[in-house]
Amino acid sequence: PYRVKFDEAGSLQAIFDAVQHERGGLLAHSYAGLVDVKQWSGVDGELFDTLFVYQQLPDVPEMEQGSGLQIYGRNESPFSTEFSFELILVPAETGVRVQGLFKPSVLSRSQAKWMLAEFDFAMTQLCDMAGRECDLSTLMDLSPAQTQFIETASFGSQTPLPYELLHHAFEERAMCHPEAPAIEFEGVGFSYGELNDLANTLAARLTRLGVGVGSRVAVIMDRCLDFPVSLLAILKSGAVCVPFDGNAPCQRICYALNDSLASIVLISSTYIDLVKNFDLNIRLVVVDLIELAGQEL
Repeated sequence: PYRVKFDEAGSLQAIFDAVQHERGGLLAHSYAGLVDVKQWSGVDGELFDTLFVYQQLPDVPEMEQGSGLQIYGRNESPFSTEFSFELILVPAETGVRVQGLFKPSVLSRSQAKWMLAEFDFAMTQLCDMAGRECDLSTLMDLSPAQTQFIETASFGSQTPLPYELLHHAFEERAMCHPEAPAIEFEGVGFSYGELNDLANTLAARLTRLGVGVGSRVAVIMDRCLDFPVSLLAILKSGAVCVPFDGNAPCQRICYALNDSLASIVLISSTYIDLVKNFDLNIRLVVVDLIELAGQEL
């Protein structure tokens, strides 16, 4: 086994020279078996999962029928029984024949084909780069075929969304079915129309306080009807909702609240004293649904 040390900062010729020089130093150990190598390494389990073979068989003259040595071709099965992948190069008169064998329990046939295709592309790059200065980092590039395959698989068919923004779906529902029940908590609920009106009122208040597209509005509440109203209001104002669990440790809430760069905190009356103790320069807005219901936009 030989490990090629790839240095992008060097030249291609320097890599070739290093491989030739260091490979020559391994000839004295060429008869050491893989079992011995594994024993010397002290590695548990399988040491090698890939086999690279470059056949260097001498030319064999044709034999008369029925006499002398007969050479049979390798089993044409594409499967390997020992290694995850075997890459075999066999010199021919007009080039080099490349064969790949794979273990079906590890690799699929398509994966093995892609590995052969990438090897062919890398060899083509090496031939094109030989004898001239070039950027070796391009050897890490995928082949055009692989790149096209990935791009095709990454982007499916484009289906236009029915709504430009998330809350538009809710607003359409509220317009078509204003009397339909929308939400309920502990026996108290709102219809779509009522919930939409409350959110519009709170959104208008946030807008008057300077909240707009790109603003960050924190929300610190328990499970209650105030939270969905606050969430809808934030979406309607164009801001980003930064929700917090009021039962989290105080130091964590303080740090995260400061780190979020929120300009306003929508809060229930339960957590007013908690947030005031943080001594942060953030405006507090207490959400009171009864008060909101009596306000006009």
